[in-house]
Amino acid sequence: MNFIPTPQQESWIKNKVESGDYANASEVLREAIREKMERDRTREAKLRDLRAALDEGEASPDVPYNIENVIARGRKRRAEKKASNGNV
Repeated sequence: MNFIPTPQQESWIKNKVESGDYANASEVLREAIREKMERDRTREAKLRDLRAALDEGEASPDVPYNIENVIARGRKRRAEKKASNGNV
């Protein structure tokens, strides 16, 4: 496998090795790949959880609501929050 870094990437890798954090460029690349793989696993888990929540929501019975009531409740909650913070 070949890897040709951009000049910026090459400089970053060299700086990491020169700092003593890594023994060589391969260690820098392996660590970067491990971190990317972990981010991908985390993202996939979050997406799986979100999809499950969406499926659960779609499977739940419809709850009728009136948009004017929703807006009125939101305004009431905001006013209560302001009042409790002394921002009347």
